[in-house]
Amino acid sequence: MSFAQAPGPATHAGAENALLSALTLGDLPAIEKALLDGADPNTTTPLFKGPVWLSSLLMGQKAIFNAMTGSGRVSLGSAAGRRAGPEALAIAAARDYPDIVQFLLSHGVDVDARLSVGATPLLIAAANGNAEIVRILIARHADVNAADQFGDTPLMAAVRSGSLPAVSSLLKAGAGVNTADKEGRTAVWWAARSGRKDVVKQLIGNAADIHLVDKSGSSPFGQASKAGYVSVARLLRGEQAASSSELPSRTVAEAIEASLPGIQSGVELWWQRTGCGSCHHTVLGTQAILLAKRYGKKLDDALTEKQLARFRQDLIRNEKKYAAAAADRLASTTVDQPSEDLAFGIAGATLPVVGLSGLSFDSFDNLALVLANLQFADGRWIHGMARFPIESSDLLTTAYAIRTLRAYAPVNQKPRVDQQIALAVEWLRREPGSTTNDLIGRLYGLVWAGWDESFIQEAARQLLREQRNDGSWAQKPGMNGDAYATGTALFALYQTRQLSPTAGPYRRGVKYLLRTQEEDGSWLTPTRAIPLNGYLESGSPHGKHQFISFAGTCWATMALIAGSAGPLP
Repeated sequence: MSFAQAPGPATHAGAENALLSALTLGDLPAIEKALLDGADPNTTTPLFKGPVWLSSLLMGQKAIFNAMTGSGRVSLGSAAGRRAGPEALAIAAARDYPDIVQFLLSHGVDVDARLSVGATPLLIAAANGNAEIVRILIARHADVNAADQFGDTPLMAAVRSGSLPAVSSLLKAGAGVNTADKEGRTAVWWAARSGRKDVVKQLIGNAADIHLVDKSGSSPFGQASKAGYVSVARLLRGEQAASSSELPSRTVAEAIEASLPGIQSGVELWWQRTGCGSCHHTVLGTQAILLAKRYGKKLDDALTEKQLARFRQDLIRNEKKYAAAAADRLASTTVDQPSEDLAFGIAGATLPVVGLSGLSFDSFDNLALVLANLQFADGRWIHGMARFPIESSDLLTTAYAIRTLRAYAPVNQKPRVDQQIALAVEWLRREPGSTTNDLIGRLYGLVWAGWDESFIQEAARQLLREQRNDGSWAQKPGMNGDAYATGTALFALYQTRQLSPTAGPYRRGVKYLLRTQEEDGSWLTPTRAIPLNGYLESGSPHGKHQFISFAGTCWATMALIAGSAGPLP
């Protein structure tokens, strides 16, 4: 997988630095050589502040992880290893790497090791619907009732993910079926709101109390009824349950009007509390605000101008800093992981889609060249630190890199860029992809590359085939649908002109979003992220689920705005 495009960055002197450089470019032979030359796979990386072997796992480079751990010199007994071991187990559990889970457990990593918010590997595996890993951890005597600081349990997480096999394994191992989290929500409450009749039946068969209500007074029946899951509602209350035609819902215009105040206040609160240009709040919130402004949706005009002016000023202020950092990277022999550069690329690539006037990104040409140097030999660009689902897909990352190169690469580099984009397209076409973000990445990548229409149409059909019967999309196969996956899929199909808002699939997706919107205008999207950082209260609703719920609310709102605007000209 070594880099094979026009000159890339040089490696460091020294075996450890050569190892870091090879990791960045996914060069497995160079990694093996560095290890033979004495490189320590426990050396700390500049970005992740953890061992090199952990960085490979974070970025989904399983073969590289195996090469380093196979060297026999990975230390799980040192102070650094003890810190990294639980993180590695959590990442492997989330990524569905059963062999790596077994490896870590056999080397003494605690099966119930807790991360910063009290989440265990079992909770993380269950939240991602990884049933085989759930079984492995239970067989290793993991505590099936170990709740995190929010009272969330592995059974609740498995129900939210939609994995019936994981639910069955947990119930068989003694998971508390009527345990409630700190909001008073039980496993059957979560099952009812997702419309999973099979899971509800399983829970009832294991003595689930269907009459327990959460702190707001909402029951499982109420959740199923609100979301239009009539068969589940009837299972919980009988034939007198309302039919779908009787269920109230907002109109599209009302739903948009209800969501925008929360998006604007969320952006404001996030900025006040963190000052961070985050992917899930600042960038996505700004996109939603820009789109709403473009199509004349009701906003707080004074706040809108303040937020857009601040965002514009921040980009202008940082443009020189980004350019200087990129120039340093091009001139330096130092190679770090690509996450930071790709984050800038994502911001630069996506904002032109909705438009932010008055900005010139002339000095992003160096950023484009840094990105060009980080392409793998097989054509891909890789995502950085695993943040499911936002930063987790190499296909989507590759699409963003294509968009960035097309937008910002210097004219005199066009022959090189064209070759790299062609290589990226070939990789996008042959890589199967497994998640909704993967399929969206393939579609966007082909469109942004200006590729053949027949390939674009097939990519759109692949994405359309993943729509579920209730109109939703799920983040990955076998999971329950949610607003994040549905909003991103609908918006991608609209933006690439592959689906008209009047078409049946789009209308079904819109109906799903209307049925599942919360009273406050947001959409609750369950988190499956690995909690590697401490908890931060942003002021957005939904507690531990707040970050992905805010992102899901932005995407759902953009999908509704796009659909109400009609076909693109």
